[in-house]
Amino acid sequence: MPILLYFPTLQSFVVTGAWPEHHCRVADGSLVNETIPVDKHGGYVKCEMYVDEERNKTEKCSQWQYIYDDIGPTIITKV
Repeated sequence: MPILLYFPTLQSFVVTGAWPEHHCRVADGSLVNETIPVDKHGGYVKCEMYVDEERNKTEKCSQWQYIYDDIGPTIITKV
């Protein structure tokens, strides 16, 4: 019976907890397609960015840019 009491809370998180598309935040004036690697499906890699102009070396990023094409801001992007 206690599990049933938590069901509405869990269900609301599923609705409000959507994760939008995202990639590393690029510096002002930088182009995303020159700074963020592309994955095998043609999308941008989520957590890495190039650190050299030759695009040979990447590093993990600490800030992200969210893309709200399909959904608006969510609880995930507000944290």
